Amino acid sequence: MCEYCPQTKLIKNFVGNEHTKRLTNRYKKSGDVESLDTLLVQEYVKKDKNRTTMMSLDTFKKCLSTIPPQVDIHFTGYTEAFENPNCTDMIFHAHEKGHEVLINTTLVGMTKNDIDRLESITSFKEFNVHLTSATYFENIGKNSASEKIKTGKEISKDYLDVLDYIIDAKFPKHFHTHSADGYGLHPEIEEYAGVRINEIGYKNRGLNSRAGNLGKLTGEKLWEDNWCHRIIHNVLLPDGTLQLCCQDYGLEEPLGNLLHIDYPDIFETENFKKRIMTGKTEICNRCDDGIAVSNEGRDKLRSMQKYESEWRVKS
Repeated sequence: MCEYCPQTKLIKNFVGNEHTKRLTNRYKKSGDVESLDTLLVQEYVKKDKNRTTMMSLDTFKKCLSTIPPQVDIHFTGYTEAFENPNCTDMIFHAHEKGHEVLINTTLVGMTKNDIDRLESITSFKEFNVHLTSATYFENIGKNSASEKIKTGKEISKDYLDVLDYIIDAKFPKHFHTHSADGYGLHPEIEEYAGVRINEIGYKNRGLNSRAGNLGKLTGEKLWEDNWCHRIIHNVLLPDGTLQLCCQDYGLEEPLGNLLHIDYPDIFETENFKKRIMTGKTEICNRCDDGIAVSNEGRDKLRSMQKYESEWRVKS
């Protein structure tokens, strides 16, 4: 629930099953009516307030079964992957299937045992650790309010123990924060491990607008016919739903459900070929990653830490 990450919007749309309605409408309009029975089986179409919020290992394996090994699998996206207790098993399954694996983690939910196991995978595409920043509200590694009063510390000892362990892990990794210009690591992290973190590799990535989903910018259409490589960097939700990309916090662009449709078939639908691939989606037309974005616009949307007076105002 970091303040620059639109989790509230994500949760609302996931629980309300809004993307199921959107998918139905899109496929009907694009002429993919015959695909709907495959994309949306009866149980999936229902407006279920008790949707799966924690992916099982069996669901992960089923969804991965039709994805070719040349497709990289990234353990990242809308939430912290290691809050799922099966995360490390899923990483091993993807690795054993021949996929290159990338990990972005806050370390929340990760254990020393996870790190010991991951050391046997000697090479990751990337292993990135997102640490607590000096300037923004984040729940990463934070003590409870009562524990903070008791210890005088914001960052928990348990979190620092795991941080120690990942610093010493025998695989390459990088550290980053999302902080305001001129700032970086939370001061307690800086004092505890700043020297070691900088020796390994650290940078402040700043903020981006999450395709206009952040604060006041929500919903503003900025470009025409915009798209980028993220249209094939899709996000898998706990119930098997496949979303367009990691900026789609409003779940605006569902592609189908991998429990009921093979991965390659997603990209053969008219919805994908004639609408998404030609830049006709609302979310692409307000995102900073696309081909139609001006340099000025790209700089602003990728440097939101300079425009706090705008994005902190909630629309």
